[in-house]
Amino acid sequence: MIKDAVRRGYDLRLDEGLEIESQNFARAALSTDAAIGIMSFLSKQAPEFTGS
Repeated sequence: MIKDAVRRGYDLRLDEGLEIESQNFARAALSTDAAIGIMSFLSKQAPEFTGS
């Protein structure tokens, strides 16, 4: 997602680049792996990420 933001936002205005970054952050934050990571941290167990 970082590469996507850099490639798509390189020649854009700051506000347009920040919108791309915001969209990518939302995708990452709402992923299954994000929820697994948070729950694993709170329960002090090793995460078992699925890649989704």
